[in-house]
Amino acid sequence: MDALRDAGVRVGLNPTEAGEHMADIVAELPS
Repeated sequence: MDALRDAGVRVGLNPTEAGEHMADIVAELPS
């Protein structure tokens, strides 16, 4: 998670919110 914060990605404080942010990030990655 530190690397994501360093990249300027907003990380939610609660696990559900963090999970939603991760899902958004993964969806934007080239596959």
